[in-house]
Amino acid sequence: MKKILYIVILFAQTAKAQGEAELFVTNDFASGEGIQLKWIYEYLYHPEGFNVYRSSESASWTKLNTTPIVPRKSLPDGHGLNKEEADLHAALIASPYEDLKVSIIRAFVLIKSIYSNEMAGYSGIMYHDKTAQKGHKIYV
Repeated sequence: MKKILYIVILFAQTAKAQGEAELFVTNDFASGEGIQLKWIYEYLYHPEGFNVYRSSESASWTKLNTTPIVPRKSLPDGHGLNKEEADLHAALIASPYEDLKVSIIRAFVLIKSIYSNEMAGYSGIMYHDKTAQKGHKIYV
C-alpha cells in the first residue's frame, strides 16, 4: 500500500479568529475514498466555522468545502448517533461558546469524536476529502 503524505492547514473563517488546531489525518478505510481530517481547536469548534484548502506542490490553493464547517444545531432524522452521543451533541449546542474551553462536555465530545466520525462531523470538527488520491503529494 502506498503511503500518502499530507500537510494540513485549517483556516478559521475570519482572520481575527484564526488559532492553532491539532490535526489528525487518516485514510478512509471504510469506503476507501480519500482521507478524513479531524481537528481539535481550543474551544472545540469555532463559531464562524473552518475552511479547508488543498494544493499540490506548485498549484494554487483550492477551497474544498462550500460552506464553513460548524456544528449542526440539530441532528437530522435517522442520524446514527447512540443516545449518549446525541445527548452530548445536545449539551454541546446548549453550552455557551466561551465556557467550552474549560468544559467537561468538550472533553467528552472529543473522546467520542475520536471513535465516531459521525459525532465529529455533527460537532463541526471533521472534513472528509473524498477526492484525495493515493500516491499524490498534496497540501491541505
